[in-house]
Amino acid sequence: MNSPTCSVLASIFPLILLTVVLESRNVNLGLRRLKIFRPLVFVAVGTSLIGVFLAVVGVSTNGLEVAWGALVWVAFSSDLLALALLVLMLVVTREFDEDHPKDSPSV
Repeated sequence: MNSPTCSVLASIFPLILLTVVLESRNVNLGLRRLKIFRPLVFVAVGTSLIGVFLAVVGVSTNGLEVAWGALVWVAFSSDLLALALLVLMLVVTREFDEDHPKDSPSV
């Protein structure tokens, strides 16, 4: 993996990290209680931190070897998967909030 690729990934990993951490609070409480939610967030945070560290090392050392570069791509792929699942949970949350407005009187 060359230095410009590491540079791009080093700028994307923190965005994914912030998005996952900040937006996970907006997911419906029922979805947050699922057994998959907490490991999903932990994996996304962990792989983002590992990925940004390795990408910054790749920028400073003029690239990464093949094995380390593959590890960065695996971290990036798992981050994208976690982000996609989180976005799906946010969409479900918004749909649930539209179907069950809080201001309507209960019958």
